Amino acid sequence: MKRRPEADILDPDDDRPIDEDIRIPFVRRGFFVYPVAVIVVVGFLIMALSRSIFVYVLPGEIGVRYDPFLGGTQTDVYGEGLVVKLPWDRFYTYEIRLQNSRHNMRALSSEGMSFDIEISVLYRPKADVLGELHQELGPNYRERVIEPIVVSTVREVFSRHTSHAVYSTDFSIFQGEIAAKLDDTAVRDLVEFTSVLIMRLEMPDIVRLAINRKLEQEQIAESYDFILASQRAEAERKRIEAIGVQNFYSIVASSLSEDVLTWQGIEATVKLASSDNAKMVVIGSGEGQLPIILGGEIGALPPGPPPQIVPVPEDTGNLDFDRLAPLFPDANHTLRELAPTGLDITAPTGTIFTPDRPSDGEVRMPEDGNLIPPWALVPNEAGLPRPTEVERN
Repeated sequence: MKRRPEADILDPDDDRPIDEDIRIPFVRRGFFVYPVAVIVVVGFLIMALSRSIFVYVLPGEIGVRYDPFLGGTQTDVYGEGLVVKLPWDRFYTYEIRLQNSRHNMRALSSEGMSFDIEISVLYRPKADVLGELHQELGPNYRERVIEPIVVSTVREVFSRHTSHAVYSTDFSIFQGEIAAKLDDTAVRDLVEFTSVLIMRLEMPDIVRLAINRKLEQEQIAESYDFILASQRAEAERKRIEAIGVQNFYSIVASSLSEDVLTWQGIEATVKLASSDNAKMVVIGSGEGQLPIILGGEIGALPPGPPPQIVPVPEDTGNLDFDRLAPLFPDANHTLRELAPTGLDITAPTGTIFTPDRPSDGEVRMPEDGNLIPPWALVPNEAGLPRPTEVERN
């Protein structure tokens, strides 16, 4: 097929190839078609397999690669960023931030008392051995290993302590024991346990009520010590006050003569008469008598004793309550209240008590009426220590 130049049409009788007339570069040898086709195919494959080739390792993560043709799990780890792998390789990422394993469980003390405990354990995998962790434990290592180990360790630690130690010991001691026990487990080379936190420890209701009652009684008992101390201080204050009042009246008594009392009576009568309120003044009827508000026997009173001033000691100290008079002067009556059943406590007075029971079988007491201590009423067979003699006070 020939082309007619003047008409630019093809000649039907011309058998030459068309590319001899139409000159296109590189088409003859395929230098243009093949590279473009390869680029298009490769680009399409990359787009189709991009998720299998490119992997992003996010912040706080580390990756492990599994190659089925090169021995399986590779011990090399990949840090944050873009990782390029072969399409048939598998890639696993692990979080290396601190993680919290929180548990609500029931534990037993050494006596078998049960209590509820809530605990949190902070841990993270070790980055340098992450390939071994992936090989031995797998991605779900928390559910497979961490949680059972934590529960077992907590129960083992609390089973060593009594119930009293459980509620009276500081939580930090238990936390330290649990952390030390976790560091001695089989996964200590793969996982790092950083902290153990006891969030809540709840006793049974009956035990909690008993503890509260005990603490309440302890506080009441301690309050009595303060009450006794305050009463002793109050008794000392009253003693000093009584000494001052006695000194005051001793000084005043030296100046209370008959003339002074008469003058005070007249002044009282004048003040009573000058009051704006309604009143009635009764004047004594005899010679030398004062108004009835002071009585009529002032002039006939005998002279009082000379005043005596009691010096206040510089160091008053505390009263010796052990030397005060007995509260129950009737010793026999008190002994009957204290003696055990079957003991004859009706003993004659005037003898000195000895720890050994006399031959007549009677319990004797001192003449001054001091109480016999309760241990003295117990027979010698009880094995209680006794003094050799109780002296008179």
